[in-house]
Amino acid sequence: MLVEEKLRKTITSLERTLINLEKGDKLAAKCDLDHARDYIDEGFWLLYDEIKDKI
Repeated sequence: MLVEEKLRKTITSLERTLINLEKGDKLAAKCDLDHARDYIDEGFWLLYDEIKDKI
């Protein structure tokens, strides 16, 4: 399911955000955090559409 893939990508991006913060690389951390936000948004709408199609 695409939703699970987006969740996995979200978790990976959040983990990379923390790693980059520990390294002191705030720019890379912000980019990874932005990617996580995008994956959350995409996953939400995929799930919404799946549910809406069943109603």
